[in-house]
Amino acid sequence: MTRQVHPLAFWFSFALGVLLLLIGLFLLITPERGEQLFGLAFSEGGDYRFHLAVGIREAFVGLLFLLLTLARQFRALGIALLSALIIPVADFLIAASDGDVVIAGLTHLTS
Repeated sequence: MTRQVHPLAFWFSFALGVLLLLIGLFLLITPERGEQLFGLAFSEGGDYRFHLAVGIREAFVGLLFLLLTLARQFRALGIALLSALIIPVADFLIAASDGDVVIAGLTHLTS
């Protein structure tokens, strides 16, 4: 017996992987704009190591989701998606600690 996956679930997972991969690349290519996208505001003085680390994280997670989707490894994808929920929740809590809950919520809970 083979299990069928709804096409909407497949395309949602595919789109999520592409989106996270693009966010990661965006942070790696333009760290200042990425800082604005994530709702962070701090003086880094030209030191973008934090931005690059977050960019790598986002790109890796996006690539992982994308590859698991394309390989049709849906059980592993489900485990990865559930495990990765801690990332946007932690990002939200960190960004919301600055006081702008609306922007932090839109940025991080949707990612």
